[in-house]
Amino acid sequence: MLIDTLKPENDSEILVLCRKRLGIKQNELAKELGVTPSHLSNIENGKYELSYKMRKQLCRLLEEFNLSREQGGA
Repeated sequence: MLIDTLKPENDSEILVLCRKRLGIKQNELAKELGVTPSHLSNIENGKYELSYKMRKQLCRLLEEFNLSREQGGA
């Protein structure tokens, strides 16, 4: 899994790396995760940590992204 292989140091690095891998903007990822763009920005800036629910949602999004690429999509 991407999060395991990247060895990020903290939640903000996890989030930024995943968002860049998905190729989406903060406001798009915030909508997918069910949070405000400002909350997502605070996580990326190290002010808050990722919740368990958000980690699961990120994994789901990455899995969907990888499946799409394998099937010739994005």
